[in-house]
Amino acid sequence: MRVRQQSTATYHVPLYMVSSTDHITPQTGKTVSVTLSKNSAAFGAAAGAVTEVSSGVYKLAANATDTDTLGSL
Repeated sequence: MRVRQQSTATYHVPLYMVSSTDHITPQTGKTVSVTLSKNSAAFGAAAGAVTEVSSGVYKLAANATDTDTLGSL
């Protein structure tokens, strides 16, 4: 498990997007919406930006709002 600092913008969350048809083929060029649960609370929209890296891999650049609660993300 990665340890993150509270209320920092240096935390990146990797995401892997695949086809809903075969659940294997990497998907590129998608618009990704992320919801987070901070320390097992209710889900809410992430404030950080999602960018495509390559071959179905995306990353959420979590900002200080996304990481302002102690506990698991």
